[in-house]
Amino acid sequence: MLQLHPNASAHYEKQIVIPDYQCDIHGEMKLSGVLKQIQRISNQHFEEMGFSYRDLWEAQIVILLARMALRCHRSPRNEERVKMKTNPQMSKGAQLLRRIEFWSQEGELLVEAQSSWLMVNPITRKILRPSAFPFEIPTDSSNYDSSLDEMKTKRPKDLAVAAQGAKVVQYSDLDCNRHLNNTVYADMVCDLLPYEEMEEKRWREFAIYYRKEAVIEDTISLALFQQGESRYFIQGQKGETSCFEASILLGGSKEAKKRF
Repeated sequence: MLQLHPNASAHYEKQIVIPDYQCDIHGEMKLSGVLKQIQRISNQHFEEMGFSYRDLWEAQIVILLARMALRCHRSPRNEERVKMKTNPQMSKGAQLLRRIEFWSQEGELLVEAQSSWLMVNPITRKILRPSAFPFEIPTDSSNYDSSLDEMKTKRPKDLAVAAQGAKVVQYSDLDCNRHLNNTVYADMVCDLLPYEEMEEKRWREFAIYYRKEAVIEDTISLALFQQGESRYFIQGQKGETSCFEASILLGGSKEAKKRF
């Protein structure tokens, strides 16, 4: 039975050290590494509230990522000590919103993210309303950022295909929910971008909308569209069905944003 810890808080934070195996050719955290840490702290916060993945599964609830939008002021570096902060925000329809931040030891905001999650019955795959929870989850919407929610993932119709690719879902791509883990999509996006761009620039914004889950042996057809010099849109299709859509903005190195 799900039970809320009596001292459950809307806010949770922890210190992490950026591992080298989550870093790229620049010695900076990969986009997929950022998503992995976001997934971990989100799960840990629920555990601190009093319920684990197993507890949720036994209650026939899994929480799946529906959408994510991130803004990078400066990428966390290899072996850098970083403070992560997170808090659930208000719900929007069936979606639960969550804010995640990465901070340097000097008080610089490195990465900020806003995620939307869906509660799903793992057996029927039916989407559940937030009211399916037997209690109200503590929330704080004071740091809600509408500009993150407004990041576009759908490509403008006038853009031509710049590159194509394909991804066959394999065993190592799967997670506890037996589908392609949300963090793998970030690697798929980065692998489709021109290497020269990734070598010279850094990701500055990323937004992704997970439309249809992918499971073992599914083939996802990928199409890349370029807008201007540094913005790209990516579409992933399973046959005639949209699997995901994403956008990414590349740019040069920037100073981190400091909160006073």
